[in-house]
Amino acid sequence: MTNGHRADRVAQTGLMFDFVKALHAAFHTDSRVWFVIYMALTFAVAGGTIAYIIDSGYQRALMEAQPSAEEKRLRLENDRLTTELDRRQQRRDARAQLGRFLNEATVLAQACRTQAERPEQQTNIDGWAQRVFEYLYSIDPSYGARFNASNGPTQSFSPGTQRNVSLWNFVNNRIQMINLILQELRD
Repeated sequence: MTNGHRADRVAQTGLMFDFVKALHAAFHTDSRVWFVIYMALTFAVAGGTIAYIIDSGYQRALMEAQPSAEEKRLRLENDRLTTELDRRQQRRDARAQLGRFLNEATVLAQACRTQAERPEQQTNIDGWAQRVFEYLYSIDPSYGARFNASNGPTQSFSPGTQRNVSLWNFVNNRIQMINLILQELRD
């Protein structure tokens, strides 16, 4: 070691001894055992206080991160209401689409009441029925099945050909089934 380092070390040791001497005087003891006990208690209290402060912050953060029972209840209620609103909107959309299908059906049924048979009537009615079936099946397969199986009293009218009367009855029975399904889709 050089003389400069030794002088620094002696100065540091002197400061440390002065500090320990001051602590002995503050504790009113020259006893090593009591000095160590005082120092241990001091560090224990200081360390415990620091640990308490840190843990308090941690516990507070945990409490803020976990929702309260009321918050959980409100979230569940919000989810339930959102789901109910979504269902209502889906039923409204379904009713609107079925209303459009009913408008098409009315036009098709009116076309059947004419005397003149037109070859495209059967194609138009079959296409309409297929679109309605696919839509109803996408909402609920039972709706599609009920639509396809719908039948009811047949009516006749004159003037009209047998083919047109059959097509009209086909469309009219499906109109009635759509109306029944619309009643089920009310809010």
